[in-house]
Amino acid sequence: MAEFRPKDKAGRGPTLRRSAAFRLLLLVALSGAGPVEAQIAPDGRWATLRTAHFDVTFPEGLEAVGRRAARLAEVARARLAETLVPPPEDRVELLLTDDVDAANGYATVNPALRVVIYLRPPVDGYALSAFDDWLDLVVTHELVHIVHLDATSPFGGALRTVFGRPPSGWPLFPELAVPGWTVEGLATWYESWLGDQGRGTGTYFEMMLRTAALAGRLETIDRTSGRSPQWPSGERDYLYGAAIFDALFQRHGEERARDFVEATAGLWVPFRPDAAAREAFGESFSEAWDTWSEEVRARADSVRAALEEAPGGLTRPERLTRGGRLVGPPGVDPEGRVVYPRADGRSDPQLRRLDPGTGTDTFVQRTNGVARIAVAADGTILLAQPEYRDNFRIFDDLWRLEPGGADHRLTRGGRVDQPALARDGTWAAAVRYGSGGSELVRVVVASGEVGSLPDLPEGTWGTPAVSPDGRWIAATRWSGPGRADVVVVDSRTGALAVEVTRDRAVDLAPTWTRDGGTLVWGSDRTGIPQIVAAPVEPGAGRGGTVEAVTRVATGVAFPALDETRGWIYLTEYTAGGWELARVPWDPEAPRSPAPLHPRFRDAVPRPMPPLPEDTRVSLENEVVGYDPFRSLRPRYWAPLVAGGVDRRGTAVVRGFLGLSTGGEDLVGRHAWGLRAAMSLDGHFAGSAGYAFRGLGVPVVSLDLQQDWDAQGPWTVQPEGAEPRVLYVRERERRVRLGVTVDRRRWRTLARVGVSGGMIWESRTLLDAELRPEEDYSLLNPGARLAEGQLSLTLSSARGQALSLGLEEGASLYLLGRLRREQTVADSLRGVRGSDRSRNDLVGQLTAYRSFPGPGFADAVLALRLAGGLSRGPGADAFTWDIGGARGQAERLTGFSLFGGSGSFFPVRGYDEGIRSGWNAWTASVELRVPLVMVNRGPGLVPLHLDRIQAAVFIDAGNAWGPVGGGPGYDAPRRDPLASTGVELTTSLTLLFRFPVLLRTGVALPLVDETRPAAYLRLGLSF
Repeated sequence: MAEFRPKDKAGRGPTLRRSAAFRLLLLVALSGAGPVEAQIAPDGRWATLRTAHFDVTFPEGLEAVGRRAARLAEVARARLAETLVPPPEDRVELLLTDDVDAANGYATVNPALRVVIYLRPPVDGYALSAFDDWLDLVVTHELVHIVHLDATSPFGGALRTVFGRPPSGWPLFPELAVPGWTVEGLATWYESWLGDQGRGTGTYFEMMLRTAALAGRLETIDRTSGRSPQWPSGERDYLYGAAIFDALFQRHGEERARDFVEATAGLWVPFRPDAAAREAFGESFSEAWDTWSEEVRARADSVRAALEEAPGGLTRPERLTRGGRLVGPPGVDPEGRVVYPRADGRSDPQLRRLDPGTGTDTFVQRTNGVARIAVAADGTILLAQPEYRDNFRIFDDLWRLEPGGADHRLTRGGRVDQPALARDGTWAAAVRYGSGGSELVRVVVASGEVGSLPDLPEGTWGTPAVSPDGRWIAATRWSGPGRADVVVVDSRTGALAVEVTRDRAVDLAPTWTRDGGTLVWGSDRTGIPQIVAAPVEPGAGRGGTVEAVTRVATGVAFPALDETRGWIYLTEYTAGGWELARVPWDPEAPRSPAPLHPRFRDAVPRPMPPLPEDTRVSLENEVVGYDPFRSLRPRYWAPLVAGGVDRRGTAVVRGFLGLSTGGEDLVGRHAWGLRAAMSLDGHFAGSAGYAFRGLGVPVVSLDLQQDWDAQGPWTVQPEGAEPRVLYVRERERRVRLGVTVDRRRWRTLARVGVSGGMIWESRTLLDAELRPEEDYSLLNPGARLAEGQLSLTLSSARGQALSLGLEEGASLYLLGRLRREQTVADSLRGVRGSDRSRNDLVGQLTAYRSFPGPGFADAVLALRLAGGLSRGPGADAFTWDIGGARGQAERLTGFSLFGGSGSFFPVRGYDEGIRSGWNAWTASVELRVPLVMVNRGPGLVPLHLDRIQAAVFIDAGNAWGPVGGGPGYDAPRRDPLASTGVELTTSLTLLFRFPVLLRTGVALPLVDETRPAAYLRLGLSF
């Protein structure tokens, strides 16, 4: 609040209203936000090996893994230099993390060349199981991204010489101006072509394409170029991209990969992958897609016809679920009911219990992701699921679910998965992750104690099963070269008893028959994932011929036997995902051998190019302690453009031009940002920030900032003179130190933030020409204020894969702020207009509840309540504004596109700031209903329309106070404002990779105004 008066004259002038200041946006990491969610632990102990081209960082104690990764990286780089394009000259930062029980990796080329690899091997399903060496496969895949995405044109290279590696796309990084399937498809194809392993050599992708073709749901090129969560969702890019590149390379030669990358980099008009493909292959992607699709359909029909005509005919499983999307391995309880995990994309992942006799399907337990289970003879369920160990580490642990519904956690941070109960229920076999591998262990069910098997052979282990007599454990063992075999080991020592299979097929999830004489499991040995069986005699070290149990044309996996009732329950792959199904089981029925597909006979790997002498020598370098400052240096300068401050058509502060930069070290221990800009009329604005996460908890941050604001115009009437127009231009300098404490769990977040700092304000009174005013002066042109804040966030709000926003749970945010002016005279302390001190309390509660119904997702009832209170001499009638339609454009882009500010107190249908005061509240209730899953685009162009959702809403709100404070201070309480209306929200993908929610609405004011108001915003209202 500011006041001015005529110079050398007594009396007060009109009150000046404070406006929204221009702010230079800081990096998210520097705004008090929590750490990168459970990807890399900045508080861990790390070490680094520097080779000729890589800085390989890994957890202390895993030097052997780090050295192996370094060698694999140098080999992959040499291979790609021969077959793709020249690798970048800059060093690549390769980070190995063992803090998350997930098999994954990712690569970035800006602002640094970085690869992050999760070491846990993929031993829990078919998708990634066709590997010789998981580390080799994932290193190769991610380095293809580095080499591919770093390629640029001479023009882009010149710009990089000036600006470095800013987080941008074309023209500096033209390979980012393509659909995701070209990026992931090329890397997926190379992971197999270079190493004779990976998804290109396995049957999983073939199964997905064949099933989609048989169902008439093969993806078109426009669908594949979007970002739809509709199945096959996140696997779409890898699946279809690898397939179309394979078809093109078979027709035109593998050497065309280099031509394609160079053609894309050289496009002067970006986002035209068809043009690049036509230059590289002689045909566009769109043309090749049609030809390839017909070939896939023909192959699928041929496979089905061959199975129908073969002895035994085609197996048609009885499907027991619909819309399951991701159904995990089932178990059978003593009453013949099937317990199975499911993640349908509409609701929380959960366990369910199906009674096949009655068709009753009931909820058992909400789970963290698709859990792995084992069912005991008394109905007890042993469940493995991921959970946060701390804010950065996610490990798999075991829970015991009693038949009555009580659950008991057995391990904490145990990294134990895939339990298999012994028949007496006292112990279980399981898989334990760690050090980049996995092993079989024994778990005491009563206590959760985990013990190793001392004589367990080397290898990567998964999917165990305990024999009926408890003497043996059957499991899958990955061993080189490229074998995932079913073996049997001693249940106490782990000593190898028998290798049931020994080939390059993927054999998963064995289960024992009741007499212990036969193993039944899932295998793709015939070229299609089927259920097979073989007799075993572990004591004699013998295994019999592998025989076919099913002959499906799609794919089945994870059998669970119910011999009493004569069924095998399993998961069946469909065009919509994995479903629960069953097939008859007769142990006496004659079965024919399951032939081994020719692809699974020993293959000759591609020859490895010799490494240069300096590269070989560098692999023996000494490991050193991790140095965060090596990767913290600035890598780029990015242009910065920001709007000025406009007051009723007058640019009191003109627009800003400047530069920004920032950095974060490899493990996220330190982060910093710097932005500097100058307005067109000579005013400097800037910000600098730093955050330290090396403690894990808390996160400490420091912010420095200078920005500008403006107030006015006001008209004053001097005696006997023409009216005068006045403005105030305000400079604010701020320093703030903050501490944030987070507690993360799978479905909840608790956060407390504390910060304190100083603010220096300097204001200048301007005339209508924006020159310093000579006849009037401000009562308080400068001020220094101390400020302290305390914030609390509690949230269980979450969305699902198919939903357009949050749809379950609640979130609470509270912020208390104390501000004290340090420069006010004692005689003026507590006097409004002179003392800027004030106390604020503001908060928001949101809640969501979903309801099953028609459409691609559940309907959602959403509630938002927001309130603000402000007291003290600095609080005035303009502290809080209400009105307008809330949006996210400013947060997303830095500009208020479509009028989309981040208003905290919206009431749709009214102008922003229609009411104000030192008290404010708003409330919103919405019913959101999914309308249609479009999932289409106009061919291979950078626009994809995915989902459309409708909403009906009611808003209300009010702002008032104080009263009796004198001219300019009064804001009497009036009737609350209210409105109602409808909105349509459309999910789009722009430029092949940017998801956008575009929301258009019409609101009808119910108080004071009756004219409907239309608006357009980005993002959901809340």
